[in-house]
Amino acid sequence: MTNPRDLATRLCAVILLALFAQSAQAHTTGENYAFLNVDDDALRVRLELNEQELESWFGLKLEDGVPDDEGISSILDYITQHFEVHERGVPLNLKYQSAEILALKRTSFLQLYFEANWPAEIPQRLTIRQALFFDRDRHRGLLLIERNAVTDADLGEEYTALVFGPDKEVQELDLVNVPGLLEKRDFLWQGAWHILIGFDHNLFLVCLLLTSVLVRTGSGWVAEKRFSKAFLNAFGVVSVFTVAYSVSLGLAALEIVNLPNSPVEMVIALSIIVIAVHNVRPFMPGRWIVIFIFGLFHGLGFAAAMGHLAFRMVNALPVVLYFNVGVGLGQLAIVIVVFPLLYLVRDKSWFIPVVVKGGSAVIVAVAAYWLLERAFF
Repeated sequence: MTNPRDLATRLCAVILLALFAQSAQAHTTGENYAFLNVDDDALRVRLELNEQELESWFGLKLEDGVPDDEGISSILDYITQHFEVHERGVPLNLKYQSAEILALKRTSFLQLYFEANWPAEIPQRLTIRQALFFDRDRHRGLLLIERNAVTDADLGEEYTALVFGPDKEVQELDLVNVPGLLEKRDFLWQGAWHILIGFDHNLFLVCLLLTSVLVRTGSGWVAEKRFSKAFLNAFGVVSVFTVAYSVSLGLAALEIVNLPNSPVEMVIALSIIVIAVHNVRPFMPGRWIVIFIFGLFHGLGFAAAMGHLAFRMVNALPVVLYFNVGVGLGQLAIVIVVFPLLYLVRDKSWFIPVVVKGGSAVIVAVAAYWLLERAFF
C-alpha cells in the first residue's frame, strides 16, 4: 500500500511541474479600450487597439504608420464580428469614420473612430458585446465613458465603466447609473492581476524560491533542515525583490524615470537566466545585490503594464500605491502556494537534480528564447 506521505510528495511534484509549465509562456496579455461618447444625436465610439495585438493578429506594425486600406479592412471585418452595441435588442450600425495612431511613451495604439445614429430618442441602456482578441490570448477590454448626455456628464478619459474578458463578453451598460467606475482602490486588483498573468515575473520569483529551501555548501546545494531558516530565506529574497520593484515602479509610473520598454524587457529575461543558472551552479556570493538590481527592472516592467491602464495620471500617487500593493498581494499568493510545496519535497532525492537543476535548465531555455525574441523581433 502506498504511503500517504509519498502520495502527497508526488502530488506536490506534479503541481510544481504544472507551475513550471504555466510559467513557460511569454507575455500574451494586454488591454484594449473602447471610449464611448453618448451624445444627443448619436453614439460615437473610439476603439484603441494595442500595437502588439495588431502585429500578432494581422501582421501590421504601427511604426509603419496607419495601415493601408487593405489592413484597415481586415481589422474592420474582425471588429464587426467581435464588437457590437445593441439598443433594445437591435444592433446599432457603427459606421467607420477614420483612424490614427496614438503614440505613448511605452507603446502605441491604433485609434479607430465609429459613429451610429440613434434609431429614436437617446436610450438609457445599451447592451455591449466586446470579444476583441479573446479567441486565443489572455486579454481584457476596458470600456470607458467620456461623454454621457443621459446624465449630462463629461467624465473625461479616466473612468472605466465595464471590464470585459473571455468569461464576460456581453454586459449591459446603464447610462442612468453608470456602473463600476474604476476608482483608485480598484487598482489594487489591477496590480494583483498583472503579477498573476506576468509569467516572466512569476518565473523570476519561482527561481528565487527554488533555492530558498536549500543551503549552499562547498559541494553545492543541500536541503535546509529548519523550517524557520527556509522561511527567512524566502522572506529575505522576496523582500529584496519587493523593495526594488516598488522603488522603480513608483518612479516610472510617476514619470520621474523613463526607459524604453524593449531594453527593460530584455533585462527581465536576462534576470531569469542569471538566477536560474545560479540555481544549477551557484556562482554569486552576493546575490542580494543582484536580486535588487534586477528587481528595479521588473518594477519598470510593472510600470509599463500599469501605463496601459486608463488612469491618465489623475490622482497618480494613490493609484501607484494601490497598484503596488496589489502586485504585492498577487506575489504573496504565489509564495503561499509555491513555498510550502518546495519545503515539503526539499529533502527528496529527486528534488535537487530534477526540480531545482532540471527545472532551472528548462527555465534558462525559455528565458533565452524570450531574450532573443525581445532583442530581434
